[in-house]
Amino acid sequence: MAKEQPNLGRFSGVQGSIQNLITTEIFDTEFSSVDISDLQDINLTNGWALEWTDFLSVYNLVKVYTINNPNIIQGLVTFRSGKDHIFMEFVEVAPYNRGQNKTYDLVAGNLIAFLCYLSQRKGFGGWLFFQSKPQLVSYYQAKYYAQEHPKRKEVMYIAPKEAQILIDIYLT
Repeated sequence: MAKEQPNLGRFSGVQGSIQNLITTEIFDTEFSSVDISDLQDINLTNGWALEWTDFLSVYNLVKVYTINNPNIIQGLVTFRSGKDHIFMEFVEVAPYNRGQNKTYDLVAGNLIAFLCYLSQRKGFGGWLFFQSKPQLVSYYQAKYYAQEHPKRKEVMYIAPKEAQILIDIYLT
């Protein structure tokens, strides 16, 4: 049975920032829930790695965008709430924000920190869990202070102390 996508709306009171690597300008970001109209051009044909419309009825979807250009999605994340944590299902930055010639930096950090913030707001202390590809484990450890779950090596987590560090770095 498909899950109805809750309307999370725009998350007022929390903003992040990303840096344009061409101009070095910093742009403030905001987060909001995603609806089907947001995903018209977000597909494999346009360089995205995931078919995001497939997730719309299953997970909570959040987009990040710059305040000065809310119609351009910089990245997306899906998540679900557990009993005492948030579980990040998928995270992806826009195709133009990947690789050596990317336009914006810090997009994934914004999305991960936002889920840590949401975990705090839901009373979970900032706990964030996710499954990592084996080749990305050391990246998540170094960049986002994630740790491998001691009993489930494919699962990583960000604990409350580290969640607060990410919130302080990426969000305002």
